[in-house]
Amino acid sequence: MALLVAAGASTIRRWQARARHDQPLTRRRGPPPSVPDRADRNVRAAETLVRETHGLMGAASLSRAVPGLSRRHAAIVKAWTLTAMERERKTAQARVQVTTPGVIRGFDAMVVTATDGLRRLLCAGDAAVPYTTSIAVSERYDAPAIAAALDADFTLHGPPLVLRQDRWRAHDAPLVRQVCLTHQVLVLHGPPHHPRYYGQLERQNRDRRAWLDRLGCRDSDELVSECERMRVRLNSSWPRRTLAWRTSEELWNQRPAITIDRSELAAEVRDLHVRLDQTLLASPYNGFTERLAIEVALTRHGFLRVEGGGC
Repeated sequence: MALLVAAGASTIRRWQARARHDQPLTRRRGPPPSVPDRADRNVRAAETLVRETHGLMGAASLSRAVPGLSRRHAAIVKAWTLTAMERERKTAQARVQVTTPGVIRGFDAMVVTATDGLRRLLCAGDAAVPYTTSIAVSERYDAPAIAAALDADFTLHGPPLVLRQDRWRAHDAPLVRQVCLTHQVLVLHGPPHHPRYYGQLERQNRDRRAWLDRLGCRDSDELVSECERMRVRLNSSWPRRTLAWRTSEELWNQRPAITIDRSELAAEVRDLHVRLDQTLLASPYNGFTERLAIEVALTRHGFLRVEGGGC
């Protein structure tokens, strides 16, 4: 037995004795790990150093900078402080909540590998609940493919008030703009180099990629059917804690009808856009006042709510 498990005969005998008494076969050597006292002066000094260096100082450097603090305790103090700093950062941030499903719809693409080449999944999803309305499989990520995907999505699931897209140039092509104009949908582009603005859809893309990675490469026809199966399953079979343990499909089916006049909303956004352009002479980037006008209009009508923190 000792030869089979590469252990000494005395070790095997010790394990047999412990197994007869229902004890763990191995035990941790040395004294149990100690926890530093938060009220200790050295611990408070280490916390101050971690905050002053924004968490960059390592445990070894921290133990040398604070006399009497071991490296092990320095690592524990740093972990405590980083956790507290992250909680404070989240508390100070503003939280933007879309109050009603069906008002804002996000749109993005992700690249996957099929047996017959690269394919783009053109994904559309609601911004209030993590409900994916459609996933179109396309060989290209250009204006005709985007326009066709959006037109089919709006026709099948109803057009939202606002379509949220990133700043990919094909998203602002005349063909795509015409589809949104036909369905009376306002186009909302986020700030450049700020992917967190589309964080909800990016998070769903991570789930989709994990699903498809487990299946391996498939041809385009199988990919289309698998994407639809994935969409239905993630919408209807996943109760989420953030939704009070309900599925996104349940909340999507309970969404109220949008009765607001789309023409009046567009006129209100245009008026706000003009006034903001006159007030904010130096815009951070092209399109900033247009995005701000849409957000202000949605907030006025109760579709958008900002809680806590600042901008």
